Amino acid sequence: MDVHVSWTDLEQGSIFVPHYNSRTTVLCMVVEGEGEVEMACPHLSRQRRQREWGQEEEEEEEMQTSTGSRYQKVTARLSQGDVFIIPAGHPISIVASGNRNLKMVGFGVNAKNNERYFLAGKDNMIKQLEREAKELAFNMPGREVEQIFNQPRLSFFVPQERSQEEEGHRRSHPLNSILNLAGFA
Repeated sequence: MDVHVSWTDLEQGSIFVPHYNSRTTVLCMVVEGEGEVEMACPHLSRQRRQREWGQEEEEEEEMQTSTGSRYQKVTARLSQGDVFIIPAGHPISIVASGNRNLKMVGFGVNAKNNERYFLAGKDNMIKQLEREAKELAFNMPGREVEQIFNQPRLSFFVPQERSQEEEGHRRSHPLNSILNLAGFA
C-alpha cells in the first residue's frame, strides 16, 4: 500500500515550517483547535494569467511553463472539522492559533519514496544553495540570506515570535512570509 497516516499536534502559537512533499498528496482534517494554512500554488497563478490574458491555447501554455513557474499564495483559516488537500510539490506552512493547540490527522497517497523538503528550519534546503543563487532568488545580499536561514535551531516545528516590536519587524522584513519568496505572490 502506497499510503501514510500522520498525526500533528501543533502547540498554540507554533508553526509547522514551510515544506513540500516530492510525491505524496495529503488529505488533512482538523480534529481540534484553530490555525491558518498558507500554500503556494502554481495552478491558480496559471489559471489567473490565462483569464487575464485570454490565453488558453496549448502552445502559449507550454511557453509559459518553459519560462519558469509562477505561484500564487493561498491562505485559509482552519477550525475543527475543516478538510484540506496538500498536493505534491506545493509548499505549505501551518500556524496554530495563539489560543489553543491545532490537532490534525493526515492521509497521504503516493507515499513510497516520498521526500519532504523543508524551506525553513534547521534542515532547510536553502542552506545548500550557493551564495550567488541566494542573492538572485531573494533579491538581497547572500550573507543576509545565510544569516536568516542559518539561525534556526529547531527543525520542523518552531514557536511564533510574539512581541509587538517583533511583530512589526516581521511584517516589514523581506522574508516575512516564506511563501513570498521567489515569486510566491
